[in-house]
Amino acid sequence: MEAIAKLVVVEGLPFSFPSSPGFIHYIRDMYNPSFNDFSRSTVKRDVFKFAREY
Repeated sequence: MEAIAKLVVVEGLPFSFPSSPGFIHYIRDMYNPSFNDFSRSTVKRDVFKFAREY
């Protein structure tokens, strides 16, 4: 999850990005067919955790 938080911060993406249909489709097709999305609150929590650490 840390990598998703970094992606959201570095690219200025919305917290909802990891639950967007396009992202889910990409991850399922390329990496993990059983991938489930992340909730916006989980991404937000991890982004703020990442920001405190760096």
